[in-house]
Amino acid sequence: MYKLSFKSGSLIIDCESQDIDALNTYLKWDDRINVWRARADHYRSIVMILRENNSEFEDLCPDYKPIDITMDSTLELRDYQNEALGKWEEGGKQGVIVLPTGVGKSIVGAAAIARTKRPALVVLPTIDLMQQWASMLEKMFQQPIGMLGGGSRDVQDITVSTYDSAVIMMEYIGNRFGFLICDECHHLPGAVNRTLAEMSIAPFRMGLSATPERDDGMEEVIFDLLGPEVYRRDIKEFSTDTLSAYEVVRIEVELEEDEQETYDLNREIYRAFLSKYNIRFTGPQSWNRFIQQCARMPDGKEAMKAYMTQKKISTSCRQKMLAIEGLLKTHAGERIIIFTHFQPIVSIKTL
Repeated sequence: MYKLSFKSGSLIIDCESQDIDALNTYLKWDDRINVWRARADHYRSIVMILRENNSEFEDLCPDYKPIDITMDSTLELRDYQNEALGKWEEGGKQGVIVLPTGVGKSIVGAAAIARTKRPALVVLPTIDLMQQWASMLEKMFQQPIGMLGGGSRDVQDITVSTYDSAVIMMEYIGNRFGFLICDECHHLPGAVNRTLAEMSIAPFRMGLSATPERDDGMEEVIFDLLGPEVYRRDIKEFSTDTLSAYEVVRIEVELEEDEQETYDLNREIYRAFLSKYNIRFTGPQSWNRFIQQCARMPDGKEAMKAYMTQKKISTSCRQKMLAIEGLLKTHAGERIIIFTHFQPIVSIKTL
């Protein structure tokens, strides 16, 4: 008899004298308490293996039951929203859906909650998005929506949370939800953020994003934790009936001479460190290995400083700031929003 339980964000597997070969991929012996332990996100795989092998097991992990929930019947999903949900369901109710901003990714998530009928945790990068989701879900399901973040700590059958709050709380509530939705899931691969998905037993998972690809190649972490990409529609595929007409203009700027010199110097230090310790960014654990080597090796501090310096120059060089200042002057009086990939722009001069 196998016995599965959830404790402090991970699984405890009491195998007694049972053979663990079938589960060996997922298990790690914990000398501190003399038990087998596994990441919580491997819960579904472990249960499926035990069932396939007709193994007897007692499952004490889930602290939830199916919920009777119905979505607002007046809402009709668009064709592409139904297609996305269908592909997600075909993938075993796991996977990433890629849709451009403004076409209703959150509606897809809400419909998935209604179809899955499991307590759901929706994770978002900002408090504003958390509040938007909470308002939308409350209207659609006509029931209280829990919130974690922005001073709130209320857990309901359907709960929305910031990434930061989910990371803090998941070791306590990782077995309270059968469905995990990560909106803007390109934020998930961070060394801290990913732990929220690793500490959740949720067998059903969905990632939502317009841009899952990352400059560091860490999108594989998303697929490992949430499931593969199951549906994608590009912004060019949508008519003006769905999205407003738009125009994309790329403005290229060059580094000034002193910036280029500093960038090249630090880039070389960073690349030399990668070469010295044979670090290649080819998989989801590559970034972790770089961080570990920086912490362990005597030249690691210099390498990390060089990485951060060249990254800062490339993302906020003087000519880029001047170009943005020029755009703001050109479009003075108009409504403007500026998205930045790495850090807020704080050096725009007063116009």
